[in-house]
Amino acid sequence: MKKFISLTILFVMMLLPVFVLAEGPALRAPHALLVEAETGNVLWAHHAEEKVYPASTTKILTVLLALEKAEADAAANGISVEEQLNTSIEVSASACAVPLDSSMMGLKPGEQITIYNCIMGTMLISGNESANVLGEYVSGDLNAFSEKMNARARELGAKDTHFVNANGYYDEFHYTTPADMAKIMCAAIKHDVFRQVISTSVYTLPATNMNEERVIYNSNKLLNSDTYRFSQTIGGKTGYTDIAKNCLVAAAEKEGVTVVSAVFEASIIDGEYVSYTDTQNLFRYAFDNYERVEIAAEAEPVAEQPIKRAKGYKNAKLVTQTSASIIVPKGTVLADVLKRSVVFDNETLKAPLEEGAPLGTLEIYYTGDFYSETEPVATIRLLADHAYEYSVWSVIRDILLWILGIIIGIIVVLFLWMRISMIRRSRRRRRRRRY
Repeated sequence: MKKFISLTILFVMMLLPVFVLAEGPALRAPHALLVEAETGNVLWAHHAEEKVYPASTTKILTVLLALEKAEADAAANGISVEEQLNTSIEVSASACAVPLDSSMMGLKPGEQITIYNCIMGTMLISGNESANVLGEYVSGDLNAFSEKMNARARELGAKDTHFVNANGYYDEFHYTTPADMAKIMCAAIKHDVFRQVISTSVYTLPATNMNEERVIYNSNKLLNSDTYRFSQTIGGKTGYTDIAKNCLVAAAEKEGVTVVSAVFEASIIDGEYVSYTDTQNLFRYAFDNYERVEIAAEAEPVAEQPIKRAKGYKNAKLVTQTSASIIVPKGTVLADVLKRSVVFDNETLKAPLEEGAPLGTLEIYYTGDFYSETEPVATIRLLADHAYEYSVWSVIRDILLWILGIIIGIIVVLFLWMRISMIRRSRRRRRRRRY
């Protein structure tokens, strides 16, 4: 009997679907995070909410604010962002007042340098004084810039970040978390200029009024090292102080999947930079286990809605204006996790309708545990699939029906009036007979 029960249980287990959980990335740094860049969904986390010192990864926020300032100035001046970035700013003595052990771009007080070249020096060779120059460009002075940094960090959801300088030089009160730095990086890589800067391996700085032309190389070994190069890398920002150790915030992209990693307090173990190897392992984990899938196609028929007075049609077809895609764990069966909901703009439709007329919205929800079930993962406008012409006959028919309705109403009223009159006459006759 026991043997029969055991065999039965084994047979049932063989019929059940088997789910194999992906093994997590091999990490040696004490703090690491991997997120999907578009949504901020966490793909892997290891002590990512704990306080760390950001070192020069701070400069990601500095450059983000400089780009946002340049975009605002370009709009105000009626010029392109490229033109604004190529305007020159003057290096102040206060910007150059950095500790002697700082990483520096080599700027001098009174030097004229374009905003773009200052950004290049800040991100590629981690110039502390060039970060200060950008801070003064944004806010006028560095104290005001620190306040702006903290305000912008809070706007991005970086609630556990507090910065006191533009460059990340160590200060007890200058701190963040891997989770916060990932949020800042996700915001930064939405800017094309930022992406272009961090993906640059080598750059020639033009001569200025105080410096000759020179070539600078990106300190990010994911881009320019035979040992640590990762081909799908977009770019990132390194950081190091004795207390912060090696830090690296980076982004990579493959087949439509864009991810951001944040590795902090990494050491050098057996001659190997853990910040890079951990980042590589995080990227591999993302691309091995997640994929971008289409959840709606462009011009896809979604719904029909009754339409009045349309020539040859009783219903109008609604199609999607654009396609939509999301990142999901590989192997996800979309039919099991997606739910669609159509919201019509109007309760009734009437011809004529132009092709592409907006008629409603398609909301797609993900019911698994990867996205919020209460917020749609995609919201797509629904349009008329083609033009729906006005039907003259339908108007004539409606008019005839309207007239017929009036006639019937009049007949009914007359009938009731005659019926009431007959009843009244009959009552009067009966009264006369009594008397």
